[in-house]
Amino acid sequence: MRHANDIAVTLTQFPQYYEPLFLERDHKGRTVSIVDEWCCGYVKGIALDPSGWKPFIEEHPTGSRSSISTAPKAGGTG
Repeated sequence: MRHANDIAVTLTQFPQYYEPLFLERDHKGRTVSIVDEWCCGYVKGIALDPSGWKPFIEEHPTGSRSSISTAPKAGGTG
């Protein structure tokens, strides 16, 4: 619960310190980002409170990596 509260506080008070966390793996000699787990979690998060996300989605209709974020950046809180 403490971790969930820390995330909630950081997202509401310091959203600039968060960005997506993408795992990576090697595939045929290249490093490939694994994003499907993050995307599924993001969609599930929106489904928890669709009306709460409506203003954000209307402000950022196409989304962006800098505006849609969940993982702490270096030097951030959380």
